[in-house]
Amino acid sequence: MEGLLLSEMSETVKGMLQNFLDLVQTYGHVPNGARVYYLQRSQPPLLTLMMNRYVTHTNDTAFLQWGPSPRAALQAPAPHT
Repeated sequence: MEGLLLSEMSETVKGMLQNFLDLVQTYGHVPNGARVYYLQRSQPPLLTLMMNRYVTHTNDTAFLQWGPSPRAALQAPAPHT
């Protein structure tokens, strides 16, 4: 992700973060992969760090208001699967 930001590919990073936030809303975490057997395993908790790096690099504070809210997605209780 940092390489993408240094390469001025911030829209790609923003899309990745939006996808991760969608996964958090759907599954309650970022799964290790897209297969069914990965849904119970989560990635290390780096999403907030990635969001911080993106906003710091781009100054895109409007992204933090994107709906569904990143804050709500990160604070929502995990859905029962």
